Amino acid sequence: MKLTFFLIALFLVLVRLCLPQLHLWHHGPNDGTIVVSGDNYIEKLKWSGRFRLSDDERSIAEMTPGGYLIFRENDTSLKAESNMQGEISYTMNDGSKDLTSPDTAFIAAQLSKMIRLGFFGDGRPERILKKGGNKALLAELSRFRIEGAGEPYVRLLLKSDSLTVDERLGLLRLMAGDDNFGAVSGVLRAFTREQLRDSAVARAWLAAVEQLGDEHAKKEVLVNFIKTDTVNGSWLRTALYDSILAYSSRWESEFDQKDIYETLTALPGKTQSQWIALIASVGQLNDDTQKSELLQKIWLAGPKTDALKTQFVQTARTIHDDWQYGKAMRVIN
Repeated sequence: MKLTFFLIALFLVLVRLCLPQLHLWHHGPNDGTIVVSGDNYIEKLKWSGRFRLSDDERSIAEMTPGGYLIFRENDTSLKAESNMQGEISYTMNDGSKDLTSPDTAFIAAQLSKMIRLGFFGDGRPERILKKGGNKALLAELSRFRIEGAGEPYVRLLLKSDSLTVDERLGLLRLMAGDDNFGAVSGVLRAFTREQLRDSAVARAWLAAVEQLGDEHAKKEVLVNFIKTDTVNGSWLRTALYDSILAYSSRWESEFDQKDIYETLTALPGKTQSQWIALIASVGQLNDDTQKSELLQKIWLAGPKTDALKTQFVQTARTIHDDWQYGKAMRVIN
């Protein structure tokens, strides 16, 4: 159920609006209205029914009987409607005059603009995948202009067993810097263990986490990453462990930092230097109570080496509250 929710949320990740204002109303599974407007510009799409494009995407192959499609860009307009026998007729205006007969080039141009708005999504991702593979799907993602357009394309990408390292990196680059943190975090969670096994992909994944605009969202994604051992523990042998500590140390919320440190404390397989780095990171917290509690948990969970004890004492000395300092020091005696 959670994966389904995340896949539904994927569509928000690839939003790259070209115009100042976008309004989208969707009234049901088979009808809706999209309006994009800006300075001296308006683009409006209104539809009812279901539609299928031709394979070359230059015409409408099928339309629900009684359905219609109206597209307007400033003074240019196209209306396609189907009678009860499913026969499609067109009404067109090129901005200066009505076109008295179906102009195939004009129709194709207007359909292309509707595709960029995310319309005609049914079956199209599968056709693109069949013709051009994952690279073609990735190329298509950067061309959409509104929310919702990329969802079926990303869903296919993440389901693909043939998604290469470069293609995973390309998808992560599309997400990096997106300010819709809720949707991005959903996509980051949807990456599987196998898709993050490569260290370069895992680093790019963490970089995308760092770009999330909400610290709580960062924490939730990272905690999920650590708890599920997303890359089968191999990231513990890379700089990714230090990256997680570095990322979380820059957060304003010490409660979120504490959650990360507690999760790392429970993670098996850490080296002595990683234990020491964790203790040192705890020392950067300002709250004496949180600092003391974390130090106690770390000491109870970690190896009782002289090097860890030295770092423990050094960090404990940053606790200003005598009561909390005493509680921390008692666990090592």
